[in-house]
Amino acid sequence: MQDDINRIANDLGFAMNTARSLVWDFRLPEVHERNIGDLLEALCKKIGGSAFHSLQFVEVMKEWERPLGDGEKKELCRIVQEAVDISFMFSNGWCIQGLLHWHADRMSLEILDDGEGITGEQQGFGIDNLHRRAKRIGAALTVQRNQPRGTEVRVDLPYNVS
Repeated sequence: MQDDINRIANDLGFAMNTARSLVWDFRLPEVHERNIGDLLEALCKKIGGSAFHSLQFVEVMKEWERPLGDGEKKELCRIVQEAVDISFMFSNGWCIQGLLHWHADRMSLEILDDGEGITGEQQGFGIDNLHRRAKRIGAALTVQRNQPRGTEVRVDLPYNVS
């Protein structure tokens, strides 16, 4: 009986994550002809306005910004949505910060929370989804405990040198 309960709980969790992803797909802002900093700031305001957590977005070295394709912008927005959702569900923290850094050779995006930090048992569908999205745009993604508290999701997207 316990195995049946565990299976049902896992199936229900998967269904909830799938439904959440579908709803977020509808909420994705229009990305065409908008820069990623403005998109992520608007997205964080929208998510933060509907949550009981503090969600802040900061863009560093904006003057170094490079243009991104619409596909890259969509995936980055969805990565932020998923990372924030993972923080809401697992961190038990109150503050989430999104940082967008422009470097000479790459753009990096970090989502940091002040919660308990992600554990191995929590690395399921959401984390797999983050990795798939990052891979689609040629970005490196890491998910790790943030010191001294919380979780850090980091995306490094090299500039296209064509």
